[in-house]
Amino acid sequence: MKAKKMKKMKEALQQMAEEGVVQVFSPHDGAPGDRAPVEKFMASHRFSMADDLDGDPVFLASSAFNLRYEAERAGEGVRFTDVKDYQRG
Repeated sequence: MKAKKMKKMKEALQQMAEEGVVQVFSPHDGAPGDRAPVEKFMASHRFSMADDLDGDPVFLASSAFNLRYEAERAGEGVRFTDVKDYQRG
């Protein structure tokens, strides 16, 4: 019974994310271009990383200060962007 409810909840969250109501993240455990800097950043921050609806990495900063600090330290090859807008149209 739990698996059925969990599947239904995932489907509902997926639909709401596609409508722009919520953002869905898949936690990390333990495209073209050079991904080495991104992979290095993700490896060194693995407990603060998740995937968004598109499968793109998301850094879950503990504060605005932490976000700015880590963005400055990340250097070339790691780009931070604002929240994605999933609404299409």
